[in-house]
Amino acid sequence: MTIGSTLRTFAASKPDAHAILCDGAQITWSQLYACVLRLAGELSRRTPEGAGIAIQLPNSPHFLAVFLAVAMSGREAQVLDIDWPASHLKAVLDGLSPALLVCQRAELLRQCLPVDIGKPLED
Repeated sequence: MTIGSTLRTFAASKPDAHAILCDGAQITWSQLYACVLRLAGELSRRTPEGAGIAIQLPNSPHFLAVFLAVAMSGREAQVLDIDWPASHLKAVLDGLSPALLVCQRAELLRQCLPVDIGKPLED
C-alpha cells in the first residue's frame, strides 16, 4: 500500500473525520488528501521524478502535507531545520542541490490548507 492509496482510502471512507488536530487547526481527511494531491501535481509539473525537494517548514499541518506530497509525487524529501543559521543552510543546500525549496513563503501552501502558517522566515 502506498502513501497515495492510503490517503485516498481514508479520504473516501472518512472524508469529514479529523486527520490532523494541531494548535486549534482541524484538517479533515478530504481536505488533507485534496491538498496533498494539489501539491504533488505541482511538484510533478515543476521537477523531474526522483528530484530532491528541500522542505524548510516548522512541524505543522503544512509540513505534513508537503512531506506527503513529495513522497506521493516520487520525489525525495530533504528536510531542513528552520533554526539553522543562514550560513549553515546555504552550505547544506549547496551540497544537496535540491530542484525546489518549499518554505513558509510558499503561497500555494497558504491556499491549500485552512490554517495560518505564520510569518515568513527572515535571515
